[in-house]
Amino acid sequence: MKYLLTMKKLNYFILFVGFLSLSTVTLWAQSGGTGINTDNPQATLDIKTDSANPQSTDGLLIPRMDAFPATDPGVEQDGMMVFITGNGATAKGFYYWDHNATQWQATGGVVTINGLNDAKTSSSSIFLGIDAGANDDGDDNMNIGIGREVLYGSTDSFKNIAIGYRALYANSTNQNMHSNIALGYRPLYNNSAGRLNIAQGTNTLFLNENGHCNIAMGVHTMYENRGGDNNVAQGFYALHDNTYGNGNIAQGHTSLYHNTEGDGNIAQAYRALYENTEGSYNIAVGEKALENNVIGDYNVAMGTEALQTCTGSNNIGIGYQAEVAVPANSNQVRIGNDKITHAGIQ
Repeated sequence: MKYLLTMKKLNYFILFVGFLSLSTVTLWAQSGGTGINTDNPQATLDIKTDSANPQSTDGLLIPRMDAFPATDPGVEQDGMMVFITGNGATAKGFYYWDHNATQWQATGGVVTINGLNDAKTSSSSIFLGIDAGANDDGDDNMNIGIGREVLYGSTDSFKNIAIGYRALYANSTNQNMHSNIALGYRPLYNNSAGRLNIAQGTNTLFLNENGHCNIAMGVHTMYENRGGDNNVAQGFYALHDNTYGNGNIAQGHTSLYHNTEGDGNIAQAYRALYENTEGSYNIAVGEKALENNVIGDYNVAMGTEALQTCTGSNNIGIGYQAEVAVPANSNQVRIGNDKITHAGIQ
């Protein structure tokens, strides 16, 4: 049996030599390398062709396949190369087996986003960045996450857009959390069940847990909000301390800064309604307007420092430094400051 096997191999060898003798290919083997069309190979395998007049068949064909093998190669095949035809689910191109990563890798750049070291796409979601969407369950969640550790804790939340460092970082296993937009450095960082929020800037809506339908733009804007709904805040530290206040509008640096549970307030300009905590349905337009109001309701102040020291309710002050006679009382009206020398109706 051993003799027959040896003769069989010999016959194959004779046929192979005969084939080479009839072909236009010249094969040389030397110590340290094998050359095709060269008698002086410069590598383990050196293939030469006429570089000035190449033929259409000059080249090297490696194994072609429509799909990767059903069984993964082993460590002995680390670096093995194949060509995927594109006739199957895998994109056309050259791939090599990366045994350390236990997967086929595209050569010459990535073919899909999954080929990037810090990117992945699963079902309808796309993530780009180190640990972006690290815990996503791969279901049809339709999330977009760009940046380091964005949407890191989210498993099945959906329709969220997070761009920036740790945007929407702490999302959890709660499908009530959806349709949020977070842009910047750690916006909506602690959000777990809030939905339909827009946070743009540094640490905006940082501690939000289940607040809904809020818009925050700036730095530390609505930072403390946890369950407040339907608020709009624009400016550095606007509505910073708001926790459960609803329906407030704050525009300007530190406007409504200390508001915690007040509802329906409108503050426009620097430090407008700054000290307000639980006062509701106040309107303050102008720098430091109603600045010291804490719990007063239904006040209207229009003008720089209008009703600045007022703490009562149902007061109206219009004009620069317009102040009511007794700041702690209610139901007072003041037009202009205490330096007015004439008022008349003609």
